Amino acid sequence: MPKLTLPQGQSLREIAQRFDFKLESLLNFLPEHEPDTPLEAELQIHVPREFFDRKIQEKKQGFQHIQPTTGSMNPWLAMDIEQKRTRSAGGIHATESNEFEEESIEDARRSYLYFEASANELTVDLCNHLSATHAVEIRAHAFALQALAYAQRYWLFSQAPEKSKANALSAAKAATMAHPKLFESHLATAMAYRIESQEQEWDLAVEALQRALKLAPNSSWCWTEFGKMLASENKSSEAYAAAEKALECDFEYPLAHELMGVLASQEGEYNKAIECFAAAAQATPTYPNPLLRSAISYLSLGEEDKAEAFREQALERAQRERYKSSLREAFDSQTLRF
Repeated sequence: MPKLTLPQGQSLREIAQRFDFKLESLLNFLPEHEPDTPLEAELQIHVPREFFDRKIQEKKQGFQHIQPTTGSMNPWLAMDIEQKRTRSAGGIHATESNEFEEESIEDARRSYLYFEASANELTVDLCNHLSATHAVEIRAHAFALQALAYAQRYWLFSQAPEKSKANALSAAKAATMAHPKLFESHLATAMAYRIESQEQEWDLAVEALQRALKLAPNSSWCWTEFGKMLASENKSSEAYAAAEKALECDFEYPLAHELMGVLASQEGEYNKAIECFAAAAQATPTYPNPLLRSAISYLSLGEEDKAEAFREQALERAQRERYKSSLREAFDSQTLRF
């Protein structure tokens, strides 16, 4: 059963608003707490799996009228289908999106941002359905979010690189065909090419990310990915600047805090790194990696008891056994993908 961490100093109402939970749902788990009274200490509660995705699951019930004609949308077929749709006016004609589709795209985006394995699957599933719509912009967003989710499966959940890379690139190209100026498709392309990249692919990743930043200069997602690439090239000062820009755009984006922590730990500033990882873990209470990075930082400081405690917290957040196994390996080797 997943564990939800409630931060000290915030009320249940503030937490519910921040993470888009229903206040009544939180109060069911903590009936003794007043909704507007700040918590005196950090709390951890066990919640059912559907707690995080109930709203998304409700939306899924209404997808019956846009079932895809191709089944579950093999990502390799996505690009070919989109090409046929956009090749001539005789294909599927564009229509305006409706409110339901727009809300469903936001649900898919939200589930992607949980950085959790079952939520990742929900993102792909929702996007499978949405990719069958006649509304070009919705279709493009669906393919782009699907591409991001496929790339996420490598970077976070240890899926085989060849599978994650191929699926992400295919869906990203389909998104680009449908809507060339959608920044998420270029961001996903960059994330995919960066998976075990060769020199030419690295250059393609840089070009894709530059396009994404040009289209969305205030995207915390793009600036964080840019910072990761700079950090991997040992350009620490530029990477710091990118991370700061990402936090300026969205201070709640966990991967930006995590990037700041990674950069601090690379310089041996482990206490600073732990503060950054704590901010990342607090921003998204379903994301295990910042907790594991804190554990590794405590190991570097020689504080083995704290390291083990944070390791256990990370494993509790990681619901899938394969994810847990990869985190255990990362703890033992003191390295983690990013």
